[in-house]
Amino acid sequence: MVSTMPDSRKKREMTKGPFSQSFNWLTRIKTLKNLLPFWLFVLTLITTIPSYASDSDFVIQSASLQKENNGWHLNAAIDYQLPEAAIEALNNGVPLTISIQFKLKKIRPWLWSKTIFRKSLNLQLRYLSLAKLYQVTDISQEQQYNFASFQAAIDHIGSPTFSTLRIPASVKDEDQYIGAIKSQLEIEALPLPLRPIAYITPQWHLSSGWFEWPLTK
Repeated sequence: MVSTMPDSRKKREMTKGPFSQSFNWLTRIKTLKNLLPFWLFVLTLITTIPSYASDSDFVIQSASLQKENNGWHLNAAIDYQLPEAAIEALNNGVPLTISIQFKLKKIRPWLWSKTIFRKSLNLQLRYLSLAKLYQVTDISQEQQYNFASFQAAIDHIGSPTFSTLRIPASVKDEDQYIGAIKSQLEIEALPLPLRPIAYITPQWHLSSGWFEWPLTK
């Protein structure tokens, strides 16, 4: 019987076999080899990321909560030491957002403390190159303050005031309470292209941790 298989099909059938499979593997190895410089670059970037600088940190020095006629007032003193990378980014037009979080917790004898009140304050620090001013914006209150120097601006952020806090009326003098405050640099508020670098760079992970103190009656 004479085969009626077209010549093109015969050629495709002839290319199938061990030699074709070996050629496919060689192609894959070549592709991986071409990607090797990229992965070496990523590995070099990760291994050369600087560690925490000893002078870069957020430290809460003190905090107080007082009840006055028109409500509760929270005052704090926070020392902000930003790394050189953050300051350089700021001076090149990258805004930095610093959050300050406050919690009021009720102490319970046989259970863990219960959080009965929360409040957050988000402050954005920006450098205005044309005016040569540092601007601090209270995002929640939509208030802006301008300063002639970086230190003056950071000192303003380091003296936050929460005015007229609406703490629940269930707070009683006979119960015991703990105030807790924390401040951190918000990486999610950075421009999108900078976020991946900030997430894998320890210098950008700035947080004071929770500072707690017992409330006096």
